[in-house]
Amino acid sequence: MNGLSVCVLFDVMFVYALKDPRSQNIRYVGITKDVEKRLKQHLYYAKCGQRSHKASWIREVLAAGSIPQIEILDTVDHDEAAFWEIEWIRLLGALGSHLTNQTRGGDGLVDLSPEAKARQDSKRWGRKHSAEACEKIRKARTGSTQSEQARLKISQANRGRKDSMETRAKKSLAKKGAKFSVEHRKKLSVSRLNRLSARNTSGFVGVSINPRSHKWQAVITVPGGRRLNCGEYHSVEDAVLVQRLSMFKHYG
Repeated sequence: MNGLSVCVLFDVMFVYALKDPRSQNIRYVGITKDVEKRLKQHLYYAKCGQRSHKASWIREVLAAGSIPQIEILDTVDHDEAAFWEIEWIRLLGALGSHLTNQTRGGDGLVDLSPEAKARQDSKRWGRKHSAEACEKIRKARTGSTQSEQARLKISQANRGRKDSMETRAKKSLAKKGAKFSVEHRKKLSVSRLNRLSARNTSGFVGVSINPRSHKWQAVITVPGGRRLNCGEYHSVEDAVLVQRLSMFKHYG
């Protein structure tokens, strides 16, 4: 099994993933003490006709002449194994993985009491994934797309949340020296055109009334960050039209 050999420890559990060898997508997440033995059990139950999404997928892989791959995602304490199984299933599900798990994990526990949730939350805070686990999370996210429902949940969860000073410093450091492609700058400019400030009077970003001439003035941001004046016009419609034409000329 790809030379994978794992010692069985009494106080350690492994959060593992079953991957489709054809696409390298993660299709199942579980916990075990013995990774090799657990894979054999999955194969045995599927061959015996077990009725589940996971077993049906395994039979499909076997029929194609392949065998599901097993990979360790995390190594955790025995008492925290169920909690981290739930967390990995939640994380991969939010990242768009089409898992065959029929429950959210944790030995099938769907509804936990507030006391149990509080105990699990207390175990979660302050714990950091190992460098290996972080790398596996990064690989799992690469190329994945989130559903509209997942994006909406994340947006609602982040609404009103403010980053700490430490987080802001890290983001600022990460952006230093970064150069955006022309295509990315185009997307940023288009998004700015659709984002109005509280002081906007025209209803269009980059179009405002000149208090001296009382005409509508249009501006755009061209590649390189320079602001370009598109002229002044008697009507807001004309200003917006010229602005859009200028955007098309510079960004295509």
